[in-house]
Amino acid sequence: MGYDIKFHQSGTIIFTTDAITYTQPADEEMSITYRYHQVFRRVDVFGEQGICLLDFKTGQQAIPLLQHALEVLGEPETGEENASKYLRLVLMKAQALPHHVIHVT
Repeated sequence: MGYDIKFHQSGTIIFTTDAITYTQPADEEMSITYRYHQVFRRVDVFGEQGICLLDFKTGQQAIPLLQHALEVLGEPETGEENASKYLRLVLMKAQALPHHVIHVT
């Protein structure tokens, strides 16, 4: 089973003199292929929930969890290099979008 990680920010309300305008900022979405799911389900990396631990966390709340996961993985074994690379990308996205809410499906 693969995972989709989506950084979502709810619409913001902009008040104008005549009306209220709703805008929806662009969401950011990333996908993890099936081959890395075992790394992201390791209890020592994300706990019992696996990478689903990030679900409904803000980018800011996810940063220490992602940093911990990368520390635990350390120097990745064969086949885990891309999983670590992916986690670094998710960490960079969380740092860039600290107020977005993460959804993991």
